[in-house]
Amino acid sequence: MKIFPLITMCLLLVSCEKDTIQSQLDNAVVLKGILVAGDNHATIELGKLQSVGDHGVEQPVQGASVFIAGGSQETNLGELAGTPGLYSSPVDEIVILYGDEYEVNVVVSDRELSATATIPFPIQFLSISDQIVLVDETNPGQLVFECSWEEEEGFEYVFVLDEPGGEPMMIDFGVPAGNFSSIHQLPTEKTVLRIYDTDFKLYGEHELHIYKIDAAYSDLFRYTPGLNHNAFNAPDNVIGGSGYLTGVSRVSLDLIVQEP
Repeated sequence: MKIFPLITMCLLLVSCEKDTIQSQLDNAVVLKGILVAGDNHATIELGKLQSVGDHGVEQPVQGASVFIAGGSQETNLGELAGTPGLYSSPVDEIVILYGDEYEVNVVVSDRELSATATIPFPIQFLSISDQIVLVDETNPGQLVFECSWEEEEGFEYVFVLDEPGGEPMMIDFGVPAGNFSSIHQLPTEKTVLRIYDTDFKLYGEHELHIYKIDAAYSDLFRYTPGLNHNAFNAPDNVIGGSGYLTGVSRVSLDLIVQEP
């Protein structure tokens, strides 16, 4: 038996298979999008995977035709000037509504991609403490706000706290403060949020956002102060390409931090 020709043939087949897979990866178009309930626009990102040595990089895809429909609405998404690969609808031409399904269709070169996402309904509060938050600089470490909501299987929650603009007065605790983002940087299954005085560092009106997300996509929201559209670690639900499209709901509360 001539073993060497057989080995050579096997190696060639493996090489061809690897080249084919690599070629497919190099040509894959990646769609990434998070639709947020209440937003008056939709935004997605398009990229193309390319291999550079032993590593893969993602390059923006320009010149695509992008269309979104859902909630008895439809509109085109145009590429944002100065931001290659980012496509957004004109403001107020579409509103992302709770409970509705949205479909994004993309045509780029000779490729067609599509993905759908359903927007979850918002959380239903069971309790909300006083939104006038009183902090005593001389006695840090106190629980100053708490809220809870109904549990719903298959969802996790992300918390974002927007600080007041302008030149608000600093809270002089004498200990490290402004801890909210570091404490609440990860999605959680818990249906209660407790905020302590040292989570704040400024007096004035803050806006607390509670996002309800599909647990399957929770990795998209990890280790960021807000929503991470650039992460690529989620179930792939794009037909004709790769990537994800998912929907989230959001409720917002105004918290006014002041002295007793």
